[in-house]
Amino acid sequence: MFDLDWQLVQPEVAKFTSILTYDRPGYGWSDPSSAPRTAEQAVNELRQLLKATEIEPPYVLVRMSSSGLSTRLFAYHYPEEVVGMVLV
Repeated sequence: MFDLDWQLVQPEVAKFTSILTYDRPGYGWSDPSSAPRTAEQAVNELRQLLKATEIEPPYVLVRMSSSGLSTRLFAYHYPEEVVGMVLV
């Protein structure tokens, strides 16, 4: 899955809040990563991305499939930054 899967949802959600859609390294238009694909690495990459975009927390994280693990791990490490999760 990559961000085109959400192309109908994004404009509707963007009417009332900021959104950020990204492809995991090596998927869609994202460059591959030389780092091991662990849940901890996914958390680190998401945190770096959110900081770089300057979107302020709290976040509602929406993830699907196996990304749910890293989403829950992100919320565990940064509970003050996450107000909710939607696991699809």
